Amino acid sequence: MEQQDNDRQEIDNSRLARAKRKLERLKREYSAQISRVFDHQAQTNGQPMNDKANGRSFFNRQEQLEGRARTLLREIEAQEERISMLEHQKERKELGLNNQGGLIMSVDNISMIKAEIEQAKQGNSMYSAATIRKYEKQLVELEELKRRSERADKHMNEQAQKMIESGRLTQWKKNPMIYFVKGYRKLAVELTESGTFEPSQRYAAKTEAEQSVISDILNELKFDTEEIPNATREQEAALNHFYRVEFNEGSENIRNFEGEIVSQPLIEEIKRLDRPMESGYYKFYFQEIKDGEIVDAFRLDVGDGVNSNQDYYKKLESLAVQDKANAVTNERPKEAVNSGKNDAVKKRKSADELKKETDQLVKDAMENIKNHFDDPEDVLELGAFMSKFYNYSLKNTALIQNQLPHAHAVAGAKKFKEAGFFIRKGEKAIRVLAPTTYKCFINEQGRMQSLSKATKLQKEKILKGELKTEERRAFKNVPVFDISQTTATADDLPKIFPNRPYNFDLTTATNTKLLYQSLETYALSEGLTIIDDLTTVTPVLGTAKGAYGQGIDGSEMLFMNPRFTQAEQVPTMIHELAHAKLHSKTSNSTYSSSVKEFQAELAAYIVAHHYGIDTKEESIPYIAAWTKNGQTVEDKLAQMEEVKVFSRQMIEQIDTQLMIHQELEQKEQEQAPTVEKQKLTKSQKTYKTFSEQIAFAKTVSILDIALKNGIDLIQDSKKQYRLADNHSLVITADKNLFIENNGNFGGGPIDFVQKVVGIEDFKSAVHHITDSEYEISDVAPSGQREFTYNKENERDFVRAKKYLIDDRCIDEEIVSVLHNKGLLQQDKRNNVLLLWNDHGKIAGCSEKGTIPDSTWKKIQTGSDSKIGFNVRNGEPKKLKFFEAGVDLMSYMSLNKSNLKDTWFVSMEGLKPETVYHYLEEAQQVSPSGIEEIALCVDNDEAGKAFFDKFQQFTFNQKEKAPLEFQAEFPQAPVGQETQKWDWNNELVYQVNEGENQRKKSLESEPALSL
Repeated sequence: MEQQDNDRQEIDNSRLARAKRKLERLKREYSAQISRVFDHQAQTNGQPMNDKANGRSFFNRQEQLEGRARTLLREIEAQEERISMLEHQKERKELGLNNQGGLIMSVDNISMIKAEIEQAKQGNSMYSAATIRKYEKQLVELEELKRRSERADKHMNEQAQKMIESGRLTQWKKNPMIYFVKGYRKLAVELTESGTFEPSQRYAAKTEAEQSVISDILNELKFDTEEIPNATREQEAALNHFYRVEFNEGSENIRNFEGEIVSQPLIEEIKRLDRPMESGYYKFYFQEIKDGEIVDAFRLDVGDGVNSNQDYYKKLESLAVQDKANAVTNERPKEAVNSGKNDAVKKRKSADELKKETDQLVKDAMENIKNHFDDPEDVLELGAFMSKFYNYSLKNTALIQNQLPHAHAVAGAKKFKEAGFFIRKGEKAIRVLAPTTYKCFINEQGRMQSLSKATKLQKEKILKGELKTEERRAFKNVPVFDISQTTATADDLPKIFPNRPYNFDLTTATNTKLLYQSLETYALSEGLTIIDDLTTVTPVLGTAKGAYGQGIDGSEMLFMNPRFTQAEQVPTMIHELAHAKLHSKTSNSTYSSSVKEFQAELAAYIVAHHYGIDTKEESIPYIAAWTKNGQTVEDKLAQMEEVKVFSRQMIEQIDTQLMIHQELEQKEQEQAPTVEKQKLTKSQKTYKTFSEQIAFAKTVSILDIALKNGIDLIQDSKKQYRLADNHSLVITADKNLFIENNGNFGGGPIDFVQKVVGIEDFKSAVHHITDSEYEISDVAPSGQREFTYNKENERDFVRAKKYLIDDRCIDEEIVSVLHNKGLLQQDKRNNVLLLWNDHGKIAGCSEKGTIPDSTWKKIQTGSDSKIGFNVRNGEPKKLKFFEAGVDLMSYMSLNKSNLKDTWFVSMEGLKPETVYHYLEEAQQVSPSGIEEIALCVDNDEAGKAFFDKFQQFTFNQKEKAPLEFQAEFPQAPVGQETQKWDWNNELVYQVNEGENQRKKSLESEPALSL
């Protein structure tokens, strides 16, 4: 029996291993679900179901099955991303680094910590001096821990060593004095310096079941364990073989069952959730534990109904622990609640509890705000805080300041994650208010009632229109985090919050000018006339910096004194604009002059402070008068809210104008005549302009294109639309993309004009968009992420080389040369990697599977869409464009003697923008000019249509005749014509034909006679 236990293969229960097991499970479920979809479809026997009596239910069931398959596919993709992240973490851990890039503080990493400290002494460390000091301090503690561990190991008896070797106890690398018990979460014993074991205080037993396990271990080691109660034989047997909840997913309405041993009461609790269409849809994952090892695992979908899941419940009940005390729970024992030493899973709060918590948060925050009203310095301190959170309401600003006074920039965890940053462990969220809508109805008594509380009869009346419904707005508290609570730094702010001018340096005259111009533009957009002529303003202003005035006819003017510099005028202009917005005749303001001056000056202080201008000295007198004017606190709150709203509007509009001015300034600098730019030909400038036109066309709203071209749409939801005459074509508004499910095509605005509007030529489609008055999409075009190539994924170039030479018949010398140049590699999954070279940098990568008959191909995320796999041989007098990298290499193999002065480019499809890009590039690196442009595309309908589009154009070069685009199609041999024949088909045919001829030649030679 002992030999069997030793031979049993242990199951890795690390997060990465569990994630991989979950992925395999999801793939099996997906495969089974696809079979269900096809089995259901097979019921039709090839007959249409539209006109059948049960046709509707058939299609509904089909949609359910396909929807489940799509959900599983999304889960698989998400799980693959998670595995990739965990593998990355594992690689960092093996290097001795934590997730944030710091050194792991553990005993087995002491040598690396010492080496880094030594590097710091020589001035070569990548870590700051403060971090190194922290490492030095922790190194002393780790070395002491190592000394204690080594001393304890010497006194450890043979029985303890056997238990560790068998795997029942696992030493913690971070603290080698702690040994975790196999098969249990956070349950451990601790080694003393004398070599004995005792229960761990940090990872103590929480239940009788866990106490029994610790008791067994210490009894075997013959230590005193009188304080731990012994388990009965039945309990011990149950603890050796049971089911445990691995984790559960679904609504937040249910608690976290993770780590619980399955008991009969727990099964009953899950059954209460298992009511179709009532409590929701949840997923439970169970592990079967036997003798401390995971021997099986399965998934239970809760929400299908108890009857549907009867087999699963029988399976769970077969090993269920009957005594509830034996079931591991995540709730604290009573003594733990009193002592506060152990953590517990938080129970979901009721609506009343959440409301009370929110009300208390708001009350405390507003009290804090009111405490700022009595002193001018406190008011300005509040104003400075408001300038950082100008886009939040006064109430939310107060909430943030009250919970984290040093906050600088806040966002939800999801937003930080999207930017590549994570919340630090142990950080507490800041709670703010967010609007939400809920549906309600007027019941039979005429009272408003939540739709979620409607009875079955009321729901039927609502569907019939007998009871009216409406949407109402409410506020809920949501968690946000400050940047200081994350792995990001202040330098990362532009990445997290794009389109905001952080660190706006007003010490430069250029930036001061830009800010002043932005204020001028804002003033003009509000209908104000700016008067800064010295002769005109002197009688009005005298020595004042500026003033706001209104004419008899209602016209509004800003008088700005030109004697002052723009830097001095900026706060004054903001002050006067606040008067214009808040206190004009049209605003119906009845405030006293002191209140008006307070509002204008506080607005000027907030906005100016946002852009790095300190006006504290000028602001104090205005603020001081306001703090002593005897108004009620409520009046002051209302006045400050008005200032907050105005400041937000102004900052947002100025930011927009500032970005525009900065872009124009940058373009002017780029277009300034230089020696290099004077060498550009007219043709180059034309292509450069067209590249910009393409970029602009991609930002136009697809919805607006459809509507202005008379295409009728049906709105499915807030974000999704369908064509009225083609329900398969779906437009996703929040992504500005479309897809036609039947025809398997889709894309952005340019694709929509080509495929749906009917302007098939790419260049004409771009010109159609740029020449029309289409609206810009609300979706900011996602910036092209800089491509990052991970060399660590490379493996020996063996399988990929064999595939290219043997299966694809690519010339061996060409394969070797391209591999030596770094353009061909192999990854850990044996895929061929075709690297896209762009001026010596890798700008993208396409993958090709090497399994026989595999269709696997992929373009790696972040690859520059206008670049492709390319090979340049000499001065590029000739350009040849291909649909794929394998076609490119096949052509080179077929024309090995004629490769000189040619640039071979794979478009990675049929992409006109790639052609335009390389024509521009070739002109700059080919002094003698381009002599030939050939589209070496596949011999099929798509390839021919692509060439036809270019036939109407000629390529113009300075002092040279216009150049026409040529076509080079691979020709299928007589008798083997197919719908598609590419350059690799041609190469494989030629190689095989040559081999056949060689064999025939050998067979026809006379045998040698000796």
